[in-house]
Amino acid sequence: MPAYMGALLFGFALRAAHDAAGARWLRSDVINQIAAVLLPLFLVVTLAPLNLAELASVAGPMMAILAVNTAMTLAFAAFVIYPLLGSDREAAVATAGLTGYGVGSTATAVAAMDAITRQHGAAPRATTIVPPTGGFLIDLANAPVIGAFLRWM
Repeated sequence: MPAYMGALLFGFALRAAHDAAGARWLRSDVINQIAAVLLPLFLVVTLAPLNLAELASVAGPMMAILAVNTAMTLAFAAFVIYPLLGSDREAAVATAGLTGYGVGSTATAVAAMDAITRQHGAAPRATTIVPPTGGFLIDLANAPVIGAFLRWM
């Protein structure tokens, strides 16, 4: 389990207690402004060390995998998840988050959800539940899945 999992769980508990108590010291508008600065910064820091010349030899297969992954993720999201969640704004934002996870990472999911909420308005349940839950599940599942795949190879 990643080292930051304790901080993540503490954050979940703190936010849940804050909302349950009706407290007002965590303001969503301030959190959204901070996130608007930190998300692009995170993407820059994460992607800056990539050496694109080293990736050139595998660009073709990566593009094919990306195209199939994107098509399958979009089909699953549009025809299964969106209707299952109720086909409303909350469902659209949650589905955008799932699609972001399907084609990228937590940062991609948050960016996709942010794009929907900017255009169509807030979806507090989806934006509160999807990023931490998805991030937690990815972190929890990544190591065993990757280890099993490497052993299988």
